[in-house]
Amino acid sequence: MKKLILILSIVFPIFAFAEYNGVHAKFKLELKGGQQITGYKYIAHGNNTLQYKQQLENDPKSFLFNQFTYEPGEYGYYTERLEYPYQEITLYKLINPVEIKIDEIKTVEIIDLITASYAIQIVGDYNTNDQVWMNSKPIASYSDYDEMCTFDTFIHTTDNISKEIQDKITYIIKDAESKIKEKETELNNQYENDEFDDEQIQDICKERNSKILELLKEHNQLKTVTVSMCTC
Repeated sequence: MKKLILILSIVFPIFAFAEYNGVHAKFKLELKGGQQITGYKYIAHGNNTLQYKQQLENDPKSFLFNQFTYEPGEYGYYTERLEYPYQEITLYKLINPVEIKIDEIKTVEIIDLITASYAIQIVGDYNTNDQVWMNSKPIASYSDYDEMCTFDTFIHTTDNISKEIQDKITYIIKDAESKIKEKETELNNQYENDEFDDEQIQDICKERNSKILELLKEHNQLKTVTVSMCTC
């Protein structure tokens, strides 16, 4: 099954996960005290329609309710939204959650709604400064999988980095890919049509990840973005 999920993530386009869709909302809140706030929120199973937009504007509780333990208060929003190009779409990462008192809101204006799948997420902690290097082309990438998820990790640089280090990263990734392909062939021949235990392949991935992590620790201009894609 893990191999199947990995193949699906490569072969099928993002819209294949339409059943997991929702919307990223950008909105403006006018408070009763006159203050105006621009914020962001993701709404699972939300629709990108005029009718739904009007529904949200008339009922801010329906989308400002906090669902996660790290979101402060009962209601809130995010002050920033990062963007990351992935395949042929843009992924979004909401950062800086803040609380809001629902009875302080006078009006809500939905500025835009963007359809996006909650099955595809950017993993990790980031801040507003990360947007700059997130816009750059990655110098390398590699993939992992676990249960019903795949993880694509992209390595970026915030500053010039020597060709020697780039070559070392490339070698680590390609060497692991070669070992994985060789091990898959060996295991496929051994188990024929049966699904084999891929623990040995996971060990190769862990060794690769450990080597890359050491390089990330040594060179702080190297940054990573990990994109997870999960099904159920």
